[in-house]
Amino acid sequence: MGFDASGNKVNIDAVIIDTHAGPDELTNNIIWKLKASDIATFESKNMGVMMLFGCNAGHLDYKDTNIASAFANKVNGAPVYAADGTVYHAKEYGLFGHVSYEARADDEFKELREKVDPGSKRKSGGWVIYQGDTVTSTNKPMLMLRKSK
Repeated sequence: MGFDASGNKVNIDAVIIDTHAGPDELTNNIIWKLKASDIATFESKNMGVMMLFGCNAGHLDYKDTNIASAFANKVNGAPVYAADGTVYHAKEYGLFGHVSYEARADDEFKELREKVDPGSKRKSGGWVIYQGDTVTSTNKPMLMLRKSK
């Protein structure tokens, strides 16, 4: 539940955050940072789903402290989708307007993994769903969205 510009109550179907990220923060890499610890001060909200398109926002080696986990505790049970890997905007598919985002286990992912688990060869879990205290790896690197009209 939220409010529109006139102060009327509205339902929140989805919140999509498309910004730079790391396991512990959202950022524009220039001026502002939102730390996972800051989210604890946020008011809880009801919504249908939250999607975080920042790189490594759902990194599984930080599953108890990352941005996705922090938001999962503020969205009253809604699923929070985040990448266990670096996010690449992959392709747009013409006729039906699909856009895909890929979670890759690139060098950035591996460096973050190495910090907490030296020598680990763990592969990316793809897109991960954080819901309350439950964390579920989809093991699918691609997330496809359909553009609304």
